[in-house]
Amino acid sequence: MIKQCSRVALIASGLMLAAAVPAHAAELPGEPVTVQLKGAPELALAWGGDGAVIASDGDLWSFRPVEAMVDAGEVLIVHEDGGECLTPSESGPPEAAPLELVDCADAETWAAVFDDIASNQDWRFTDPEGRFLGLAPGVEPVDGAPVVAEAVLGTSSVHDQEWLFESAPEETPPPQKESPESPSEVAQPKLPTTGAGVAVGAAGAVAAIGAGVGVLMWLRRRSLRVNW
Repeated sequence: MIKQCSRVALIASGLMLAAAVPAHAAELPGEPVTVQLKGAPELALAWGGDGAVIASDGDLWSFRPVEAMVDAGEVLIVHEDGGECLTPSESGPPEAAPLELVDCADAETWAAVFDDIASNQDWRFTDPEGRFLGLAPGVEPVDGAPVVAEAVLGTSSVHDQEWLFESAPEETPPPQKESPESPSEVAQPKLPTTGAGVAVGAAGAVAAIGAGVGVLMWLRRRSLRVNW
């Protein structure tokens, strides 16, 4: 009985905090993004194989609105790598429920709320029981720290339930292959234009001219003899 009352108190506390955050003050990204922990922006939400963690190499996630609950800001958190959805597991303590990836048809929805106070500007996600997506109490924000559905008691200055987004970097297109040269572009042999090449070419031209003159002189002499 005491344990059940404690759980009710935890859930009620989480719901009060969620209600205090203004909803729909910003739009969720429509494209896959990394979901970074505000208190440690170098770490982002990732799937560690056995559960959700924060890691320096975060995965890509997308937010799929639930059509029947669009006005309530309910979304599914989709793991882009496998297309499954992040949902609280029934195993473990209810105040820090571990997370699992399941078929999206079987996943719980998350209420996405945005804190539009100028000093905050961050997102929080709560499950149907009012627990926040974040780190378990007392867990340091380090690479590999587990992410759970946490029932928050009171207020805290630690940003372990506050999230920011970063778009995936655009892929650089591969360099285009150069087209093979057309026949007109194939280099043609050129006559030498400088140095020794010019001298050889000039000597050949002079020799050719001399030979032609010699032939003409011989023909002239032969013609004169015949006429004589």
